[in-house]
Amino acid sequence: SSDTRIATTNSWNKTPDPYNQMQVGYGVAPAYTMWSRTFMNFPLDLGRLDGATISTAQLNITETYASVCPANANTTVDVYAPSTTLTSGNATWKYWFEVNLGEVVASANVAYGYKPCLANGVGFDVAAAVRAAVGAARNTHTFALVARTETSPDSWKEFEPSTATLTITYNHPPA
Repeated sequence: SSDTRIATTNSWNKTPDPYNQMQVGYGVAPAYTMWSRTFMNFPLDLGRLDGATISTAQLNITETYASVCPANANTTVDVYAPSTTLTSGNATWKYWFEVNLGEVVASANVAYGYKPCLANGVGFDVAAAVRAAVGAARNTHTFALVARTETSPDSWKEFEPSTATLTITYNHPPA
């Protein structure tokens, strides 16, 4: 995750959250406010995927906290698939704020982890983005999770990094 409080701090393979959660949205606390986005890389096995028919690709992650429950007009999370790849050299808010993230490739209006809404998995259909990345021969693909309404405190969410997966279903035509 990257956030505005630490705009030039490198967040490669870490998050500014003291509990190691990925974050999106606009967070308000007694001592600070912050605006966060989460970026994740997934490897793409081009040796297996090149020439294959990709029927599904699902990005899954567990939402562990939301600032409100139930979901409302300000709790949508959008997923982007930028053509720029997250690296150890560009993992800062300042860098990614200036990157064109492209179009929204998936979204979910959810609010899990705030009583009475328990933590829960969230799935995003990213098949079109994975097909495009494979077509462009990209062996690593970056996804960005961004709150749609980044100015609302209702948009604040946290996700458990260890639960992030990209599941791809594909098939090769017979030879």
